[in-house]
Amino acid sequence: MVILISLELFDGSRNLKKEEIGVVIEIAGNLAKVRSSRDGGCECHGDIEMVLTVQNPLSAKPGQRVVFEMPEANVAQVSLIIFIVPLVLTTIGTVLGWLLASNIGLSVIICQIIGGIVGFLLALFAIKKYDKALRNSEKMQPVITKVVI
Repeated sequence: MVILISLELFDGSRNLKKEEIGVVIEIAGNLAKVRSSRDGGCECHGDIEMVLTVQNPLSAKPGQRVVFEMPEANVAQVSLIIFIVPLVLTTIGTVLGWLLASNIGLSVIICQIIGGIVGFLLALFAIKKYDKALRNSEKMQPVITKVVI
């Protein structure tokens, strides 16, 4: 996979963007399916190929080699979601389990364990929703930036 990094590849929010090279294999409206291999589009055998749906503002045609940008999510934001949210929700669930057990006379440890598990499961659900929203976001969708002749 060829990754070109230059100063133009940073947008205003400091998100890094990767440029990759691929071949357009199909057009559907303003979107194109682009085949890209790990080595940057070489037709070598044994390479892992990806087929991505990308925005096609340059009206590239099937068979053309193109350069496309793939924005990366803000690393700090994603790290917060993946690492801190489960920790916080698990802790909140454990504390709520302790409060529940203290008020109604149940086993404190069992209520804390159940509360922690429920908090952790809620965190997993929240991460899954966030991931889906990020994938469906137009600003996170790859965009064709050049047609290579």
